[in-house]
Amino acid sequence: MRNVWLLNYRNMGDSDHHSSFEMDDISADIVRFMDDKKLTMATLGGHGFGAKVALATAISNLDRCTGVINLEGGPVDHRFHEAYQELESYV
Repeated sequence: MRNVWLLNYRNMGDSDHHSSFEMDDISADIVRFMDDKKLTMATLGGHGFGAKVALATAISNLDRCTGVINLEGGPVDHRFHEAYQELESYV
């Protein structure tokens, strides 16, 4: 069993609004959330820009991340890859 947390990063949805939309600042927000919740390790995931945020956070915090689930996070058309089709069927 895993706990799942769904976050709206800064300037999105009901989250806090800040003047900075820098990736380093958004990643720091996620790490701060993990610290607040006493999460020592996490698998991060996201869709679109959220996938880029998850990847950037993981790269900057390799000691805190067990993996990244990246759904449509780049210019590659994933629709024809078998793994993407399987994952999409669950979403």
